[in-house]
Amino acid sequence: MKNLNEMKARQEDFVGHLRGLTEKYVAGLEKEKIQTILLSGSVARGDYFPGKLGGYVDLIVMTKEPNFDANTVFGKDIEPEIPYHCVETFIDDEKIGFEIDIRPFVYVHKFETFDEPGKWSILESKILYDENDLFSKELSKIEFLKKKELKSYLEKTIFEIERLIGDYICDKWLRRAAYIQLHENLNKAIKLGICCLYYINGSYVAPDNRLSYYTYSFEKLPENYERMMKMLMKQNISSRRDFFRRKQLFESGFLNWLKSEKIKITAIQI
Repeated sequence: MKNLNEMKARQEDFVGHLRGLTEKYVAGLEKEKIQTILLSGSVARGDYFPGKLGGYVDLIVMTKEPNFDANTVFGKDIEPEIPYHCVETFIDDEKIGFEIDIRPFVYVHKFETFDEPGKWSILESKILYDENDLFSKELSKIEFLKKKELKSYLEKTIFEIERLIGDYICDKWLRRAAYIQLHENLNKAIKLGICCLYYINGSYVAPDNRLSYYTYSFEKLPENYERMMKMLMKQNISSRRDFFRRKQLFESGFLNWLKSEKIKITAIQI
């Protein structure tokens, strides 16, 4: 598997070129009613790698007023069936597509209402345009909020992991020989453990369809993380013995590490 860091190295020149074209596109936009423009998605991360179906460069555009006419500023939406404004244009004789998320300006109180993938998306983005540095100033408030929230999320998520695979719930399903349910509960605990890796590494969680992938490039990970995850993902859902194999591995190799990192983090005063 090529992890995120390997993909970023592989795509560095290609993504750098796309960023240059995107900056030219943004520079040419009419921005009278625009407050902030962010480069987001895989081009911002550096791992943009379009397949045979191609792809768009993702932008987040924060407007100054609600009645913003996207067609006038960006041109006609070529994919009205999806919830973003999509356009294609030529820049330096190269055809490039943009998928534009248009929204009001994101103040910290609005940011606080987003789900975690929404927060993650904002914070992985890069500023391309920010009139009077308004969003840059708001980011300092958002970062303070993030530190408090991640600390709280970590504590609550570890509590839920321990509940899911604790003696009370396990006994309930063991008495019914419901090994499928036991494995399902453990799988949910593993997913929550992956979420904790984001919190420990100072990030909100990514969307589900990429949740596990990004963790393999994190700085702070349990020992032999990739090998352990491969062993955890192998399962015989009808087997009592295999449930206890996986549970013991998860508790000793993953959960104990999470709890030790939580102690370090909760000791830090914000």
